[in-house]
Amino acid sequence: KTNGVYFLTTEGKIYKTFGDGRDEAVSEQTLPALHRVTPSPDGTKIIASFSYPLNETFAIFDTNTNSWERLPSGTIAATFDGTSSKIAYAQSGSNGGVFILNLADKKTTSVMQLNALDGVLTWNKPDELLLTQRPSNSAPPEIWSIFIKNKTIKQISDRSSVMYQFSPDGNYGLKLAQPTLNDVALYLTDGGGVTITKLAFTTLPSKCSFALQTLYCAIPREFPSRAVLPDDYLKEKFLTDDAFISYGVETGAFTIIAQPQNPVDAEQLLVHGEQLLFRNRYDGKLYAIGLK
Repeated sequence: KTNGVYFLTTEGKIYKTFGDGRDEAVSEQTLPALHRVTPSPDGTKIIASFSYPLNETFAIFDTNTNSWERLPSGTIAATFDGTSSKIAYAQSGSNGGVFILNLADKKTTSVMQLNALDGVLTWNKPDELLLTQRPSNSAPPEIWSIFIKNKTIKQISDRSSVMYQFSPDGNYGLKLAQPTLNDVALYLTDGGGVTITKLAFTTLPSKCSFALQTLYCAIPREFPSRAVLPDDYLKEKFLTDDAFISYGVETGAFTIIAQPQNPVDAEQLLVHGEQLLFRNRYDGKLYAIGLK
């Protein structure tokens, strides 16, 4: 809301950057073994997971108050709703289930009992959550749709897909599929994981970001010939050399927006105003590409 850009260091400290070389620390608290950061749709909060994998812990940071709030012990996944006013989280253990925390009154309601041990949670529609197992080539991830109002659950994944990502509005998705041993391809899907079209380029869904009707991706010029995707990339066994493209999910229009001269391995892509932000795995720094 303030048009500011915040970033976390690998130690978990939070800074606000002004884009002119000045960075201001807003939290000195450290987060050991920082694993994942999820921003709220309005850009004022984040969910950070840390102490991964032995004792993964989830906490909320609010830029309005510069304060942290931890989610209950045993939380394995958490996500914001579209209004940034609620958080859904999945909890493991004997009292495991899916719950919704109202950030205004701090009240928690139960959606259903569920003892999930692993996964990523996304709130892709007002009445629907997606719980996705972490991607792996050896054990294709399962995806479950959780319907909040009716308190029901439905599996939507297929056995040939090894990695997924869905748009914030829940209307589209990407899946990296390996239908045969030597064939890896990227597909555009609808919000239920049903294939719309095979894309003419290949990258990992994690190297893409949806912004309304446009998909932005960092596309490796090549993958190592014997790479096991997505496992080897996620384990940082190799780095890529990327170009950047935009793709119209309705029109199919394909545009190259940047071809860096120096190697760039982009992850955590995010559209902010008229810029495409990303982290470069070569040096761990935050970069921006102008979109206009």
